[in-house]
Amino acid sequence: MEDFGLAGIFGCNLRNGEAAPIIHDALKRMTHLDHDSAGLATVYHNEIQVRKDAGKIDEVHERHNLNGARGQIGIGHLRWATHGAPVYQVNAHPQLDCHKSVAIVHNGVIENYEELKAELIAKGHEFRSKTDSEVIAHLIEEAIENGLDLPEALAESLKRIKGSYAVAAISTKEPEILVCARNESPLMLGFSEDATYCASHRAMLVNRTEKIIELWSGELAILRKDSLEIRKIQDMTPVKREPTPLKLTLEEARREGYPHYTLMEICKQPVYLINTLRLQQKYLELMATFLDKVGEVFFVASGSSYNACLAASYTFTNLAYLATHPVLASEFVERYGDAVDINSAVLAISETGEDRDILAAVDHARFRAATILSLTNVIGSTLTRISRLYVSQQSGPFLTQTKAGSMRTFTAQTLVLTQVAFQVAEMRGKLSHTEAEELQKGLKQIPKLMAEIIEGQ
Repeated sequence: MEDFGLAGIFGCNLRNGEAAPIIHDALKRMTHLDHDSAGLATVYHNEIQVRKDAGKIDEVHERHNLNGARGQIGIGHLRWATHGAPVYQVNAHPQLDCHKSVAIVHNGVIENYEELKAELIAKGHEFRSKTDSEVIAHLIEEAIENGLDLPEALAESLKRIKGSYAVAAISTKEPEILVCARNESPLMLGFSEDATYCASHRAMLVNRTEKIIELWSGELAILRKDSLEIRKIQDMTPVKREPTPLKLTLEEARREGYPHYTLMEICKQPVYLINTLRLQQKYLELMATFLDKVGEVFFVASGSSYNACLAASYTFTNLAYLATHPVLASEFVERYGDAVDINSAVLAISETGEDRDILAAVDHARFRAATILSLTNVIGSTLTRISRLYVSQQSGPFLTQTKAGSMRTFTAQTLVLTQVAFQVAEMRGKLSHTEAEELQKGLKQIPKLMAEIIEGQ
């Protein structure tokens, strides 16, 4: 089962013309997926030109003229943040190395980025962003300095990464090629008489190529102006694969072949949960510590998030022996306002982090010195800024054409809260370490089991 992806990436290598307008157009085709920043990079006269910023792609284009970057080779990105607040320009993609000689775009979640980042900083690398993706650019830089060419450098870098990725990279060291690779996160290749392409979604390639080649997990591709080749990341051995026709219209490609967006949302829930299970362990442990230390715990939410709270409350009670109070945000102040104090913790659960009732409830609890924790899908939202600790549910960007994302929200939030309950149970001695590990293994099977159930309908 493959990851559906948390962002859109695109790359092209042209025989003639400018790459930036084509990259811009490809990214625009994906605006049915919500995004918090956008950008592109090209190579021109031995320099990487970057134009990126926080905001919707039209806003970024208005500020920076995305079409103005020069060069026949380039990469682009629409971002949905999982690490690093999207309000800062430095967290937008593409990400660069120390010398601005390597640019990368990345879709996915890197589980071990903190260890890699610490190692690279110790070697003298300077990081500009708070993203997990930036480590890839610095790993490539390190490998090139050790004598590898760009494809080899990308392959060696990716061998050190745990997690999901679709990544594309360009470099002033080898300005004639674009390299890309994948593990779980989607990536495909296209070609025409005038160019070669890589893209995370078919919609980006519609009307640009009549045939595509799916890149498989563990593979890397080298895109030249008039050819492309696929290699295995592990040993760089060549891979031969026949292209398949791309006969979808743009709208059909956006729906991934499903008859409508709501059905796509239902069927794609399992693949989004793959990234929900890639949360940083230290944040789960820290949230469990806060919940374990206080006298009373309130789960505050609305809509489908409240249903996730009800489900999680049973897990906390029966497994961790921790009583929790699930409560609708609109009723919180009236029902529990006087009971909240410095010995209380309020875990606010909101998909957007901007729900008016939830923010009002949190403001009341803050005034009474309660510990504020949160679970949301939008890093940089108001809720994340006023919380002592927040965890991202990492359930992917909202679809602008449908409200069906609430189904994905419920399953993702329930899964996150279950992981926190396991941590509290182990911390309290209600679960042995071995028992907790067995339960965690079971959780990791949920996306697969959910996919089997959906496919059987």
